[in-house]
Formats: sequence, structure tokens, C-alpha cells
Amino acid sequence: MDIVHRVVLGCVTAAMCVNLGAPVAVAAPDGRGAEPPRQCFDERPAMPKDPDLLVPEGLDVPPEEAGSTGDGSNNLSFAQFRDGDIVVAMESLSVGHAGIWDARYATGDRSLCVWSAVKSVPACVLREAPVRYRTYDKAFGLYVPGVAAATRALVRTYCAAQNGEPYDISSSKTNESRWYCSKLVWAGYFRRANRDIDANGGYWVSPADIYSDNDTVVFAAGN
Repeated sequence: MDIVHRVVLGCVTAAMCVNLGAPVAVAAPDGRGAEPPRQCFDERPAMPKDPDLLVPEGLDVPPEEAGSTGDGSNNLSFAQFRDGDIVVAMESLSVGHAGIWDARYATGDRSLCVWSAVKSVPACVLREAPVRYRTYDKAFGLYVPGVAAATRALVRTYCAAQNGEPYDISSSKTNESRWYCSKLVWAGYFRRANRDIDANGGYWVSPADIYSDNDTVVFAAGN
């Protein structure tokens, strides 16, 4: 083999080794194009939780207004949301709203891309627009570290499968045919990711319970 062929072969081999060892950016499941590789199952920088919004230990009260429209406003950005992320909005410990982000339908703030259970007519599980969560005093984007993108897609699919089922604030956690907003979110992660994101583990799970749970991390906030 002459010197020219040896040089060319050496360059090709080196390039192959570099390519095999380097992480490859793959298309994001939410349609935002290629993203740089991330470690630890899509973890994102954490923001501190507001101590004034955390649920006191042992408190378990019915979230009577969960699923209602708020009477405030906030500036939460939805730019960082990915498939299976959680959006939570609150005005007090017992008033708020929660839903699961479905990236398949996310084309803007008014696209119907959040699965939740609403109290108002038609009082059922449905897809709603993210802007609804801006009608509260505060709103947050949450994710659950250690849950891979494929599992988050299963969580979203579980919530979507309940489409049209009735709203019922008195329903127990074991009842998988009647819902309220934060129960739907909790059940998706419990049934498909084996993660219990109810901070106090009571009969009810409120939006504040999900916000307060040690398994959820804030990655976006609006006030």
C-alpha cells in the first residue's frame, strides 16, 4: 500500500472513530427539530419552589375549584414545554388547575394541546389551550426527573385515552372513569411511570400537591 492510500485510510478511520464516540442530536419528539444531547433523561435546570405555595405536611383537602377558570393573570411562557410535561396554575392551596402537555398538538399558545378535566360545561376530560393557565395568579411548568421521553409519551397517551370521561371532584384515586384536573395528571404518572406525585398521599390530589411533591421540578414560572 503506497503512502497516499495509507494517509487516506487513516483519515477515514479517525473520522469513523470520532463519529462513533460522539453523541448525536436527534429530532425532538415535540416537533421543535434537532436538539443537543441531554443527560439524565431530559432533565432541565431547576427553579426553586415558592415556599408560600407548598402544601403543609399532612394537609389533605378537596380541591373544590380544581378545573375552574382563574380570576388572575400571569406571564408563563410555554416555549420550553415538552411532551408529557405538567402545567400547574394556582391562586391558593385549594384553587388551581393542572394538565399534561401533548406536543403532538402544540402549535401555539392557543392550540388545544393540554389534557385536563374541566369543571365547566362540558365537565369532562378534554384538550384545552395553554392560555387558560394564564388566568391564574401564578403558573408553573413541571417535569419529573428520571422519566424518559418515551415514558412521558405513555403518560400523555394515558391522559388522552380518558377523553370525554366525566368530571367528578369526589372521585377516588382508584376510579379510572371519573376525573378532576390534578387527579388526571397524577394518574398518568402513577399508572404509566410508576411515580406518585401527590405530596401528601391523601384521598385527594390537588394542583398544589403536585407542585409540592419532591418528584416534580419547576422549569418555568409565571406570575
